[in-house]
Amino acid sequence: MEQKTKEILDILAEEFPSPKSELVFKNQYQLLVAVILSAQCTDKRVNQVTPLLFAEADTPQKMADLPDEKLEKLIYSCGFYKNKARFIKEMPIEARIQKVQKQAQTGGDKQAKVLYDVLLRYKEALEQGKSARTVQFESKDEQRAAHDLFLLTSKPVLYVCNVDEASAVTGNQYVEQVREAIREEGADLLVVAAKIESEIAELETYDERQMFLEEIGLEESGVNRLIKAAYKLLNLETFITAGEMEVKAWTFHKGWKAPQCAGVIHTDFEKGFIRAEVIKYEDFLTYGSEAAVREAGKLNVEGKDYVVQDGDIMHFRFNV
Repeated sequence: MEQKTKEILDILAEEFPSPKSELVFKNQYQLLVAVILSAQCTDKRVNQVTPLLFAEADTPQKMADLPDEKLEKLIYSCGFYKNKARFIKEMPIEARIQKVQKQAQTGGDKQAKVLYDVLLRYKEALEQGKSARTVQFESKDEQRAAHDLFLLTSKPVLYVCNVDEASAVTGNQYVEQVREAIREEGADLLVVAAKIESEIAELETYDERQMFLEEIGLEESGVNRLIKAAYKLLNLETFITAGEMEVKAWTFHKGWKAPQCAGVIHTDFEKGFIRAEVIKYEDFLTYGSEAAVREAGKLNVEGKDYVVQDGDIMHFRFNV
């Protein structure tokens, strides 16, 4: 892993020999703090604030010891100062561990004990150069505690490799290097060829696009595969509503029940939910129309406990 990291850094160094940042900093920790402060704020303003801030606290430990009120006052002009202060103080794993250790060991706080164990496991992984997403938790309490930390490297990641046209189907040696580098992360990888995607976008009809894809050995475009991969990664699915005037797709979280999905359209739909008339997407393709689906007995009437499936064509009945 270290060798792969070095190779990537060498490539970046060659491509960008003299990278410059508008933010002023002396070390990586100061840069991290400055980046947090720069959210919804200009770099110029951040550079006015950080000299005074780092004069008071220039290390994670000093920052953790800084009173909340003083930190908030120092960064007030950067906006969203309360949230930013919380993120800055709780950013280092070591700071969070110190904060909950006493509660976990002497206070009898069960939630603190769970959080303490979660932090220790994260610390172990991070010290080995691994991302937080490589750490798996079995109990729901641990999963909830891990989620509430909002660690950047615990977020799902999709690696997209842009390759030449000849490598669009099978990838190439560089794709395999990326695949090997992320093997322990459990992250997804997608291969696309931007040149091919631009050519597909210029074709006017669906049939033309499909013929083009078949000629190069692809079943669907990279854009479609990217959308599907992103939805899967974020645990999202789509249901469809259709009328005489329009057809619309709605995004929902996988596992949601019918009333929750109705609420995506309008909160009144969820409050007054009565039932949902559901046509499976495959059945609609098979029979060709709503009337034909009804005649074949394939239209289902579902209640509040129905778990909506990807591609369901829904008609909600409600009363408010």
